[in-house]
Amino acid sequence: MASETVRDDRNLVALYAGRLGGRDAVMVESAPRALRVAPGVHQFGRRAARTRRSRAHRGGAVSALVATALLVGTQTAAAAQTHVVQPGDTLSGIASEYQVSVQHIASLNGITNPNLIQVGSTLTIVPSAPGSPAATAQEVTIGPGDTLAGIAAQYGMTVNSLAQLNGLTNPNLIIAGGQLAVPNLSPSSTQPATTSGTTGSVPLHLVVAGETLGQIAAQHGITVAALSQANGITDPNQIQVGQLLRIPGAATIGNNGLVELRGMPVQRQSLPLSCEAAALSIATAYWGNQVSEWVFIENMPYNANPHLGFRGSMTGAFGGTTDYGVYPEPLVPMLNQYGFNGDVFYANGNADLLKQQIKAGHPVIAWITNMTSVQTRSYQWVNGQRFALVPQEHAVVVYGYDANGVYVADPGDGSYRTFDWADFMRSWGYFNGMSLAVYPQAN
Repeated sequence: MASETVRDDRNLVALYAGRLGGRDAVMVESAPRALRVAPGVHQFGRRAARTRRSRAHRGGAVSALVATALLVGTQTAAAAQTHVVQPGDTLSGIASEYQVSVQHIASLNGITNPNLIQVGSTLTIVPSAPGSPAATAQEVTIGPGDTLAGIAAQYGMTVNSLAQLNGLTNPNLIIAGGQLAVPNLSPSSTQPATTSGTTGSVPLHLVVAGETLGQIAAQHGITVAALSQANGITDPNQIQVGQLLRIPGAATIGNNGLVELRGMPVQRQSLPLSCEAAALSIATAYWGNQVSEWVFIENMPYNANPHLGFRGSMTGAFGGTTDYGVYPEPLVPMLNQYGFNGDVFYANGNADLLKQQIKAGHPVIAWITNMTSVQTRSYQWVNGQRFALVPQEHAVVVYGYDANGVYVADPGDGSYRTFDWADFMRSWGYFNGMSLAVYPQAN
């Protein structure tokens, strides 16, 4: 079937110019994209002047905290080294290797969650000289509400000297849950404990004496398995007082019917037609245990029927139905292999099925047309099985909604978008409301 003509402002082809070579060449040249965290509720400023279709979160897709951190990284990159994150790497391990603090790396690279780094991403690092204060210092964990001035006072330091020790060019930018290098001595005072806090839009919980992982999970309405996986905990009985835990799967309820999964990351897909693989990677990253897009790309089954495998080539041109994509059923075994459940459902016009999954704290991969464009559905048969094909098929991760529309993390260009309910339901309806909810397997 011939590829359909696609409007310049409604397709992804332009985003991948020069990337349509052979699969091996693309793999060498294309590294996984860095993840961005969804903005807080107050940053979704929907204005009447915005167009009805595909209202992108311009300027609000990254919090001010992250934007400032990226600026810091830009200012220091000239004197820095780089480190490509490998499987099994942790931020604390990388910091130890380069004799710097975790906070130093987090600040330079705009990392708001020190427990979430992406394999294949490149980190900027300014190493400390051997024997320097940073190389011999101890590390302290930054608590919610801490300031650099307050921590400096505890250890008899000036703000400038503490900032210099940790390679910070912005003394006002420290991240709760990160770590700072301080002199190897006891502090003159301690900070009062609090039971919870937030960094940007990611909910955190500070463990206090007497708490168990089960109690914390119950308090936030999630499973112990989900809480353990989000924080890399292999033994649920081993948590420490003062430890900061990321709380995934917690849907925030707000005004105007708002239900939102806070802290949803987003990344741009690596190949012209790898939106499903990228969406899977985004959904797993939300739970704190990201599976690389390239893992899904390399393990993807292929079949002319998209209900059985990927139809066509991932390096083909976007928009047609020959080089096309994959539907949810073949994705479930791959999710299972990496410790996740994948619930396939077909809403068939019932938005409540989507809402129920979001309220339960589950990100949902939904099949729609790119930018909810208007298309014509056709049907084909393979080995006696009938299936639908829709030009400009695309997969996005739904992480929230309100009375006006649906919030999605769009791997097409790595953006956050809001689609009006009417547009979303029409586009989603081409695929009979085809969806895949993603959440960790129970222990």
